[in-house]
Amino acid sequence: MGEKISDVGKHFGFSRSTVSTIWKNKEKILQAESEGKSSKKLKKPKYEDLDQAILSWFHRQRQNNMPISGPLVKAKAENFTEELGLAAFKASEG
Repeated sequence: MGEKISDVGKHFGFSRSTVSTIWKNKEKILQAESEGKSSKKLKKPKYEDLDQAILSWFHRQRQNNMPISGPLVKAKAENFTEELGLAAFKASEG
């Protein structure tokens, strides 16, 4: 790998455990991607603009060491939903 897991996590805004899990499953992930297999975790989001907005917001919060909770992410998703005019979107807890 060459880099410390914690450094990779900081670079991408992921926890150390998330990076470890991805690294541990890299062969499965790469194989599924190369075979075009559908996986819930690998498929594109239904609302790409919303997904990108939340991800950008999340990264900014992490860079500023702001606490992030599930209810906060849900509330932010609902705000972005209104801004993007996505009436069909319903935020969930998961």
